[in-house]
Amino acid sequence: MWLTFLFSTVTVIFVAFHCKFCHANFFSLNGRWTIKNENRSITVQDASVPGSVHSALITAGILGDPYYRFNDVVYRWVAYDNWTYYREFNMSYEFLQKRSVNLVCDGLDTVAIIRINGQVVGSSSNMFRKYIFNIKSFLMTGSNKIEIAFESAVKYASAKSSQHAYSVPPDCPPPMQHGECHVNFIRKAQSSFSWDWGPAYATQGIWKSIGLEAYDSAVIRDVTIRTHKGKGGTAWYVDVTTFLQTSQSSQNGTVIVQFFGYPIVVENRVYLHPSTEHRLKTTLKISNAYPIKRWWPNGMGEQVLYTVRVSYVPDSSSERSFKTLRLGFRTVELVQEPIPDQEGLSFYFKINGEPVFMKGSNWIPADSFQERVTQPVVENLLQSAVSANMNVIRVWGGGVYEHDFFYELADKLGIMIWQDLMFTCAMYPTDREFLTNVQKEVTYQVRRLQHHAAVIVWSGNNENEAALAQNWYSTKSNYSLYRNDYVLLYVNITIPVVAEEDGSRPFIVSSPSNGKESEKEGWVAKNPADPKYGDVHFYNYLDDSWDWRLYPQARFVSEYGYQSWPSFETLKNVSRKEDWNYFSSFMQHRQHHPLGSLEMLFQIIRHLDLPQSDDDTKSEQIFKDTLYLTQINQAVSVKIETESYRRGRGMDSHTMGALYWQLNDIWQGPSWSSLEYGGKWKMLHYFAAHFFAPVIISPYEETYSNSSANWIHVVAVSDLRKPIAGTLLIELRRWDSFKVVSKLTSKVILKASSAKKVFSANTETLLGESCKRCDCFFNFQLVTLTDLNLGTKNQLVLSNYKDINLQTINLQVSKVTAVSNDTFTLQLTSSGVAVFVWLEAKGIRGRFSDNGFFMYVPMCKVEFFAWELVTLDHFTLSLSVKSLSDVYQNSERAFAQQ
Repeated sequence: MWLTFLFSTVTVIFVAFHCKFCHANFFSLNGRWTIKNENRSITVQDASVPGSVHSALITAGILGDPYYRFNDVVYRWVAYDNWTYYREFNMSYEFLQKRSVNLVCDGLDTVAIIRINGQVVGSSSNMFRKYIFNIKSFLMTGSNKIEIAFESAVKYASAKSSQHAYSVPPDCPPPMQHGECHVNFIRKAQSSFSWDWGPAYATQGIWKSIGLEAYDSAVIRDVTIRTHKGKGGTAWYVDVTTFLQTSQSSQNGTVIVQFFGYPIVVENRVYLHPSTEHRLKTTLKISNAYPIKRWWPNGMGEQVLYTVRVSYVPDSSSERSFKTLRLGFRTVELVQEPIPDQEGLSFYFKINGEPVFMKGSNWIPADSFQERVTQPVVENLLQSAVSANMNVIRVWGGGVYEHDFFYELADKLGIMIWQDLMFTCAMYPTDREFLTNVQKEVTYQVRRLQHHAAVIVWSGNNENEAALAQNWYSTKSNYSLYRNDYVLLYVNITIPVVAEEDGSRPFIVSSPSNGKESEKEGWVAKNPADPKYGDVHFYNYLDDSWDWRLYPQARFVSEYGYQSWPSFETLKNVSRKEDWNYFSSFMQHRQHHPLGSLEMLFQIIRHLDLPQSDDDTKSEQIFKDTLYLTQINQAVSVKIETESYRRGRGMDSHTMGALYWQLNDIWQGPSWSSLEYGGKWKMLHYFAAHFFAPVIISPYEETYSNSSANWIHVVAVSDLRKPIAGTLLIELRRWDSFKVVSKLTSKVILKASSAKKVFSANTETLLGESCKRCDCFFNFQLVTLTDLNLGTKNQLVLSNYKDINLQTINLQVSKVTAVSNDTFTLQLTSSGVAVFVWLEAKGIRGRFSDNGFFMYVPMCKVEFFAWELVTLDHFTLSLSVKSLSDVYQNSERAFAQQ
């Protein structure tokens, strides 16, 4: 039975941050368990819960570093075995006298049978669901035993596939991923069977908290919240939906909803039937006497949060059940409407009524073992996103619905979340068992996440519409079957669940998709990558990635990018000296993207010379320099592409989003990430801090076919909510000296939240007679009168670096000063122009204020922000600096040796 009170349609959401659940009697089963494999040849006594079998075996010394060399394959036997968790616990007489006693499993990974005192009490088949089992009749006073027997996810998926009535592709990942097959048949992180950026670790275990609850009355399971303005906009109304689970007897009580810090309290009497979930709606009115500040994304305003507490107080006992939510007010709208004099529809988001250019990246699981994805790890990664001026992250559909603290931090930091449901790059079965499982998963996850300010859109899947429409998996021969399955799963099942449980934010069926146009075409468009509609995923590894003309004039680009290798410092921890060759067996094993390593080299040699030497003693340095060049190519490629999208805001493309692939790494290997495993910033992330800055100037060169003339254009882009005025400084500089050949200035007036071409000139005219294309480069800077720090810099290089005669220079860190125990100032000096200046503090976690930059003056200063306490001497000894010139000299100068 449901208790439901209906209120008016909500147009504004009142969203929550930090969710705390509590009721009177809870007995935690977290801590130490014993695990055994199927034939009991392996026993680990102190397996941690939450945790995984792999982590328990690592702690016990049975496994080494799972990311070392080829261990992802060597340790595959763990995933093929079946493992059982055991432990004993004591129950008091008083605990068992409660009317309801339940086992609450926040997360089981994945397929398991649960027994209490030898009797089966339940089973699991979905990593993404919370399972609650009534176990009162199976318990006894005193000692009890629980066991959770997990089945190999690999074997389970294979069995399900073989039992299915027809093939559901793809069967297996490409061989170079060293992965496992049929992952689409199990509701588990899809990337755990391997991906093109990560290993196959099909984990088993109790991956979230577990415990027993006991109560006589009722408990609050979930709370969802929506808000809306009253007529005339004079007051806020907050609709709070409370989900209550009752015990095995009828209950009378009171649900109390409080708005903390304000004298706003609503009490509702409730009459609850036994053993039933009840839904109760309550409304708070917040009058204008209590001004509400809105929640804004990073860069647009404050992230103001409020607190609401929902309590259930029964008449019959002193028990209490409550949830405390931290809240932020904001509205969200996805605008898809005709554009005057153009084909297609717009695709952009409004937050609090204002259009927002989405700047960000895509999130993958931060580790193969979720117990290692701790709050400090996530906070470091999300703070790095904020430091790079991002305002959005897309949680990709092949990983997991992230931990609560992920979304709490996003709310706090102002990072909007594009939340995929966990379906990716596959067709999926649609038998009754699978669909029921999915329905429960989506219900649970939407209720859990709906209240977060950060979550601004749901997406049903990653790339499955495109896969079906473009015949990725040879589905064309039976297209109608797979299309019907697609519509059944994402449209008929998922959409109604999301609308019922939330309905306060947009839902996109797939990404990429043509949005409303895909819906018009029956949910699967002929060309889901049409840049005139929806969002686009764009990858091109064959053409010149430094040519801005390569990139689509799309409405919204939610995936794009290029690979690089991590730094040598990161890679050396999982390799040994014999592996330090670009084409070693280790490097080939680590590369899961077909032809990925060759593609990186081909992109590099278009613009840069590869380091070479016949001297075997220099092979290690050659290897290090090649890694460095892959990061240069990635950073420049993504910079050029991103700037083209930001310029598109003011052009016919009406581009309003750029989310590059990908933010973070799951292990130490080649990938599209800007942050290495462990959080170290790649060159790309330093570049992102510039190309995602609130105000940028973006120069590019265009060749007009009718005249063969080259023109330089400069576009100013602003995400600020106010207009700006300033001066564009244009300098023509030489490569062989610090000399400024010529200077120009141009006035700039830019409207709020806009992009505008502010300068155009013939290239040859600007170069004059004193410079050839390979002799000079342009430096641009925007300076404003109101805020000198707002001014941004950018360079335009007119020839390939391999055609430039870079000078032999003396580049060094000449002075280091401690500002505090975690902040240092570095003074750099150079005898000549240095490009892609790269600083490292080996062995010290932290980041520089800038890196990978042009140094066209004799001296500059950079700060280092350590993520740990470090002494000045230790930091100084860790430093090294290099530039592209050093690569060609095949040397790296350590500060400690100078």
